[in-house]
Amino acid sequence: LAKAGLHVLRQGGDQRTQDIVAAFRERDDCVLFATDTFWQGIDVRGRNLRLVILARLPFAVPDHPLQQARLERIEEEGGDPFKEFSLPQAVLKLRQGFGRLIRAHDDTGTVAILDPRVVTKAYGRTFLSSLPPVSITECRDANC
Repeated sequence: LAKAGLHVLRQGGDQRTQDIVAAFRERDDCVLFATDTFWQGIDVRGRNLRLVILARLPFAVPDHPLQQARLERIEEEGGDPFKEFSLPQAVLKLRQGFGRLIRAHDDTGTVAILDPRVVTKAYGRTFLSSLPPVSITECRDANC
């Protein structure tokens, strides 16, 4: 990335979150690698944020104790934990991530979802239909 003239910012280093966000807002040559912390409450408008890449659909970790308890309760009540909790929560999180990209009327950009489940699983349509009207391009090989 440095050879391409891009400055790399990343979560998990020795910089504070607010310092990383400030650097990302101020420079137009940055690439930011981050996770959940940057998913909500970050407002970067204009050219500085043009691409959001999701490596996977944002399902919560199922073995987290609170998540596990919620899923078990739904199952005990005869419900479908995936359809009633996991999927709606992940769809909401995707919409929030999508919202990072378009913050103002004149913002434009691309959201790349790299997780093949968005097109190979039936629930993938739920994710796509939850997004605002956008142009969707499907690519299944490296030649796109």
